[in-house]
Amino acid sequence: MKIAFTADTHLTTQEKHPHRFQALGDIYRQCAELGIQLLIIAGDLFDQSLPNYADFEKLYRESRPEALKTIIVPGNHDHKLQKEALAGEGLQVYSEPTLQPLNDSRQILFLPYRDHQSMGEGIAPFAERLQDRRWILVSHGDWSAGQQSPDPYERGVYMPLTTPDLERYQPELVFLGHIHLPQDRDQVYYPGSPCPLDITETGLRRFLILDTQKGQVISRPVNSSLIYFDESFLVIPGK
Repeated sequence: MKIAFTADTHLTTQEKHPHRFQALGDIYRQCAELGIQLLIIAGDLFDQSLPNYADFEKLYRESRPEALKTIIVPGNHDHKLQKEALAGEGLQVYSEPTLQPLNDSRQILFLPYRDHQSMGEGIAPFAERLQDRRWILVSHGDWSAGQQSPDPYERGVYMPLTTPDLERYQPELVFLGHIHLPQDRDQVYYPGSPCPLDITETGLRRFLILDTQKGQVISRPVNSSLIYFDESFLVIPGK
């Protein structure tokens, strides 16, 4: 089974931020080309809990491959998102912590964002049902051992995951939203935002693909029409 991961699209409206919709649409098109069966969005699909989700639903209908399912895990920006808010075939919102089996004996735990809670506290009720090194965590927040850099879009600490949490519960892989800069370290992956939200979010954007049969995680570039670069130039005067 092949599963794609993205996060932090921060959709508003097509009129206000068309580049963000274009980037997500490109991920759907690549999922079709690569035969992906499931796309997981690890939080902050929306920039805020909007009363009208029509632009996303239109994108979903037009871009989503027929066989592809999409799972949305609410983040800190859209933490009020409920499954009843969105309409679309193959579309699922996990607004409550949910443990699901995969088709190859693995488990996957979806932890939506919660204020004033750590990921360890969210994992604890499922501890007896988790199989060591045979389960995957999908959530939204800060990994305390990850790279720490100032982020003008997200200040403070949100639903932290600690190294003791990883040592105690032994997930095989962790996919998190919230940090917009792509990061990979040990078994923890941040796919990053597929379209930059701030001029400090430089470089090519990406999404991730997990091949559950091979146990491999690979990165794929997003064909985003908006990219910021931070480059240095040496100018040498000459005749």
